[in-house]
Amino acid sequence: MAKSIIFITKKNFFFSKLSLLLEKEGYFLTPLSRANELPEKSFKTPFLFFFLESKESVRDLKKLNTKLYNLVIFKEQKINIDEDFPNATYMSLPLVYNELMTEVERLNKVTKINYKRYKLGKYFYNAKTSQLFEEKSSSVINLTELESKFLNYMLKKNGGATKTQILSEVWKHNKELDTHTLESLIYRLRKKIENNPNEPSVLINDSKRYFIKI
Repeated sequence: MAKSIIFITKKNFFFSKLSLLLEKEGYFLTPLSRANELPEKSFKTPFLFFFLESKESVRDLKKLNTKLYNLVIFKEQKINIDEDFPNATYMSLPLVYNELMTEVERLNKVTKINYKRYKLGKYFYNAKTSQLFEEKSSSVINLTELESKFLNYMLKKNGGATKTQILSEVWKHNKELDTHTLESLIYRLRKKIENNPNEPSVLINDSKRYFIKI
């Protein structure tokens, strides 16, 4: 299966050459001319190539939600960046293709680890991006930080967890909170992941313990 990369650049010649080389390696590049054309929801495309070619493109880059991607920045010497992007890989121009492929393959290995997906009912859950993805409709549901934290905790608990354990370990409280706090969270999650929230088949409770069925 081809691995998808979004490439933001106005330099068609540079894109065409790089696209031909990467396609031979099993990658497929989608060109965008501006950063504002980037989809807000991206579950299946962890690679973003960004060509810095002007001060305007630097401003565009700062506006992006780059945490969703493995970001590779192509930069000419004359372009200065006054802000660091900690998750970015910088490639200087002129480009050494072998160096690029070495870095892309390294990132691809990291991606396979960090972008582990869990099947929750009709959705795939991506723990890194805190998103649910439904392949048939290509719909994406963004989860809150607490919803994602709860799912990440429960996915590690093959034997399930009690309300007391969840409240203590997810909320990090020593004293048991009002169980309404947990029940409200579970209700919201069931509305998102269950076909019928009133008859849950993914996030279930049995014998005073909660379980995630995957």
